[in-house]
Amino acid sequence: MDEHASGLVSRAQLARYAGVSRAAVTNWAKRGPDFPEPAEPGKELFDLGQVTAWLAGRTIPADARRPGEVAGTTYAARVRASLADPDPSLVPARAPERRNAPGKQDLERALWRILDHLRGRASVDANLKFLLHLIDISVSREQDWRELLRQPTYFGTASSLISLLPARRHGLPDPPDLQHALPDVLREVEALVCGGDRREEAAAFFDHVLTRLTEVTGKAGQMWQTPASVVEIAVRILDPRTPPRAVHDPYCRTGEFLISMERWLRTNQPTSRARFSGIPSSDELSDIAAMRLRVHGVEAELVPGANPYGLRHRARADLVLVNPLFNLRWATDQHLDDDPYHLPYGRPPLSNANFVWLQSVATTLRPGGRAAVVMPPSAASSSHPGEQAIRAAMVEDGVVEAVVSLPDRLFQNTGVPVDIWLLQRPAGTPPEVLFVDARKLGTVSRTERSLAPGEIDDIVSTVTAWRGGAPASGMGCAVGLDKIRERNHSLLPASYVPPPVQVLDVDEERERFEALNRRLRLLEKRLAATDAPVSRLIEETRRWTRP
Repeated sequence: MDEHASGLVSRAQLARYAGVSRAAVTNWAKRGPDFPEPAEPGKELFDLGQVTAWLAGRTIPADARRPGEVAGTTYAARVRASLADPDPSLVPARAPERRNAPGKQDLERALWRILDHLRGRASVDANLKFLLHLIDISVSREQDWRELLRQPTYFGTASSLISLLPARRHGLPDPPDLQHALPDVLREVEALVCGGDRREEAAAFFDHVLTRLTEVTGKAGQMWQTPASVVEIAVRILDPRTPPRAVHDPYCRTGEFLISMERWLRTNQPTSRARFSGIPSSDELSDIAAMRLRVHGVEAELVPGANPYGLRHRARADLVLVNPLFNLRWATDQHLDDDPYHLPYGRPPLSNANFVWLQSVATTLRPGGRAAVVMPPSAASSSHPGEQAIRAAMVEDGVVEAVVSLPDRLFQNTGVPVDIWLLQRPAGTPPEVLFVDARKLGTVSRTERSLAPGEIDDIVSTVTAWRGGAPASGMGCAVGLDKIRERNHSLLPASYVPPPVQVLDVDEERERFEALNRRLRLLEKRLAATDAPVSRLIEETRRWTRP
């Protein structure tokens, strides 16, 4: 137990260790005045050693004891038994948070000052893209940037900057037209990136500007980035046990998956020397992705112009992460008809490329490789005969390891929910598939939903615990092939994961009932006090209106 004493566990993980429902853990925390507080303020993560010490005083009831547990066995003993061997269901590590980056309010104020300097020079989106280029230059060409700041005249500054910007500037403001605003803009950028960790601060500012750019561009911008919570879940549920040699994103948008996986590997597998690669989703985003990767210090090979479904670019990868466009038409490639790796599970309808992506990713994986593919829920339940046959073949061949349903409104400017398909190199017939239904998680603010760190931990630990041999529980359910066949190979988690059992807290419900009774009696008294003057007014009115 000692090696786990300092571990942090979520409520769901503690429930698995203690062999109880998550609702039971919630009741312990509510009704036990000395139940340990969360180890980190604002996060539902508890110190395992403290919680185990608290459970030493709680005896397992006779009707809840397992075989081999004698009378007087405590929940602490059960937890220790669960931890007799190293357990992968401890909270999987996340990439470290930036320590030195400016706060969002500081970034927002600086951004508005810069946009104020650039006002009227070009459109807002062009000014934001111009700012992205400046941030990139400030860290990827730091010596040139410093010489730029030392230019004694405005004309020298503008001339030097032109040589640092790309030849095709796609509507960016022209430095000679910026007059005396340019030195102020450069000073603002330098002030934000010149702190203790220049690259970390530049990366935070770049990401902030990019977020504003996606908002300005509206529905076009919503295609640019995958939400940070979806990226984190995908990266952490892959959880490679050995350092990967190659990480690939066949539709890399602005590089968020590659950046997040690089940071995760740098923290958890520092000896890893993985090769990162990606296929840009458009010429415009190719430039933005390249800049973002440089700013974050990620060396990656981008392959513009490669087949958009990755069929031609099959560099073998140990890890693949991708959020492709959903439900789009695709064009068959007659040159690949003789390729044994070309759509091995069947040709999908030309009206929908979802199963082109899924098959392409599966053929990209090396033995032992894993992939996380973001898909619409329709892919898991489509009744189209071609798609249903492909889905069945992938399941029967052991390609589908798990499907995780996430809540709606996680994406900017759209309320579409998504699933994450966990794929693996074909492994023959699998004993079961894991389904995770996390659609009810998250907090809605205006039009978007956000997932708390503890909720992300619960999703990730559900997958990693099952993968490590623990039984699925809570929001997860492991299902054998026979049951999946009965449902025509539907992979909708909601079809398999039973709804959570609502456990009522008797004391809480009694307090609620008594409070409602008190409110009712108060209203009755107020009603009586109101009835008397109303009755008098009615009687007075009658006297005056009698004939």
